[in-house]
Amino acid sequence: MSTVSKHLFLENTPVFSDYMRSNGINKTNFPQEFFPILGLFSEDCNYHLQEVYVSGKRLFIKGGCNGKENELMLRFGNSQLIIARVMFIHQRQGNMTHLYKILKKIRKKYKLNPIIMESCITDASVEWSKKNGFELMPDGGSYKEKE
Repeated sequence: MSTVSKHLFLENTPVFSDYMRSNGINKTNFPQEFFPILGLFSEDCNYHLQEVYVSGKRLFIKGGCNGKENELMLRFGNSQLIIARVMFIHQRQGNMTHLYKILKKIRKKYKLNPIIMESCITDASVEWSKKNGFELMPDGGSYKEKE
């Protein structure tokens, strides 16, 4: 098990999707480091979360309100945090910057490698990455936090 997995998961934590629906989320069954992220996405969708689960070293969050959706897929493991998919309902209100601040705290606490924004395909994600000091990676679509 990688260093990230050891610290982010409690021993014997079940992978839950159906489990969460029947038992709820608490500090014994959900990585405590992710609670601020969950709070951010919950607020963004007016507390109408549809899915929250951790599976295969990935955190998934999905919510929706007023016909709009938010979503996060965060991969972790191998001393790395990778934002694979992110979408907020309320745009241009600092949500991405808030998420980045939370991830930076996790990265520093566990001495992880720089954060990666994977597959930046929208102008907004490219601009956000550049504005926050991320560098274009050789794959031509992902951005990596400067070391």
